[in-house]
Amino acid sequence: MKYKSLLEKEVVRVEFHLNGGYSRVIFERIQFSIEILTSLIPSHLRVIGSRFLVSLYAVQPDIDDSIEVVRNAIKLSVQLEELETDKST
Repeated sequence: MKYKSLLEKEVVRVEFHLNGGYSRVIFERIQFSIEILTSLIPSHLRVIGSRFLVSLYAVQPDIDDSIEVVRNAIKLSVQLEELETDKST
């Protein structure tokens, strides 16, 4: 499995939640939004308007990778990180 970085640690904001377990987040620096699995977002950051960092990776499976490996890699292609300024002490 190969990963290629598409975006590194971009600030996003939760716009709304969709049926089917997805949430739409908007990138603050660029005119772009994506839908990610709500379950990937820590529960305290799921509130509409919450901000956090997202890194996106393209996934290139190897020919002998199983479907389970590919599905897991796709889940890992979105990495979330709490903003330092938004962490509570």
